[in-house]
Amino acid sequence: MLIQLMVVNTLFAMITGYLVHYFLKTNFNIRSAKTRLVVFIICFGISNGLLSTLCMKYLPGNLQFLKSFFLLILSIIVIKYLLKISIIRALLSFCTIMLAVMLCNFFAPLVFAFFSNVNVTPDVITNDVFLFAVMNALVYFFTSIIILLTPFAKKLGQFKNLKPVIILLFITLLMLVLNAGVHYIVSFDPISFTATLILSLIYLIVSVWYINNFYKYEMKIEEEKQQAFYNESLSLVIQDLRRFKHDQANHLTVISAMLKMKKFDQANSYISEIFNTTESIVDTSVCDIKNAGLFGLISSKMDYAKKTGIKFNLQAIGEIDSIPNVKISELCEIIGIYLDNAIEAAAISGDKEVEMRLENKEESIDIVIDNSCSIIPNLESIRQDGYSTKGTNRGHGLSIVDKILSKYASISNTINFDNKSMIFTQILKIKKGI
Repeated sequence: MLIQLMVVNTLFAMITGYLVHYFLKTNFNIRSAKTRLVVFIICFGISNGLLSTLCMKYLPGNLQFLKSFFLLILSIIVIKYLLKISIIRALLSFCTIMLAVMLCNFFAPLVFAFFSNVNVTPDVITNDVFLFAVMNALVYFFTSIIILLTPFAKKLGQFKNLKPVIILLFITLLMLVLNAGVHYIVSFDPISFTATLILSLIYLIVSVWYINNFYKYEMKIEEEKQQAFYNESLSLVIQDLRRFKHDQANHLTVISAMLKMKKFDQANSYISEIFNTTESIVDTSVCDIKNAGLFGLISSKMDYAKKTGIKFNLQAIGEIDSIPNVKISELCEIIGIYLDNAIEAAAISGDKEVEMRLENKEESIDIVIDNSCSIIPNLESIRQDGYSTKGTNRGHGLSIVDKILSKYASISNTINFDNKSMIFTQILKIKKGI
């Protein structure tokens, strides 16, 4: 009986492990090689299955709620070290899955009570492996639906500050565990259990509402930061233009004096000198980008490229203001990854050049980024997570881009490489009206 119980616990713990990995992949783009994923699911299943079975058999009935705390500690350790993620993400993933499991655990006894006279307390299901397996199958069926289909489980990774969310989820999970312990461990009373379930659901709904409003608050703060960044970048552009205007007035005064003194050779030499310095003057094309997020991002990347000795040419055709049907934060993340890759590749090339063109067309907004290269990239492997010619722990950027682009049917991406000119090109086309 003990072995059969452990097999069932291990099987459903392995399902929990898979759901944890799915949550991490969906929210944080954490992908593991097949071998690592299989090892994680097996280790997670065996360790949780063994601990859960021992607790069910040897913990007194009034202490069964401690099983959840033991499993929490063990699971966080396994998730953190086998999937190599931060403790915060490990906590968030496990608490989210367990919250769904506990919620479904509340419904399962009610289902049994409604369709049969079986009192499915832990004492009963511990001595009936078939009943225990059926109950777990019912719980994990609904848990999988919650995790795989609900938007809530797919948006938690978008929060900038995860600590308040984790604390709230943990408190919610703790309440469900304690309520289940009070109304379920010794005996099952459908009336009191239903009342507790309703109260727990109300608290859960309030928690979700709070998290959603917290997310909106964070988005508002992010927009304010982008606007402040835009204003700061724009003021720097205006300052550079004023300095340029002042310098040009001085240059013209000097040239005029040289010409009056008929020192034509000196005037010609002086004109050549100031002509060469115009390349360092700010590109006014950036002023045609009215979108605060893109303006701040592109102007900062231009400044960084020029400081590292890279020629950055920007061309904006038509005003680039609102971007239809795309979250500006996600578009900026995509453009930021493209520009970081372009600048990094150009820095080790001979020409050291990056060109960016934004064009507002009637049917689409086109963004094209060209950069010089020193080596020929493998276009078939370049999108694979972890592929890089620059060493280990690199090459995750384009896989993150692919994950974001998969959300939008209105955006298409094309990669080209010219072997003769050694120019790598990223083309992003954002269609309007979709």
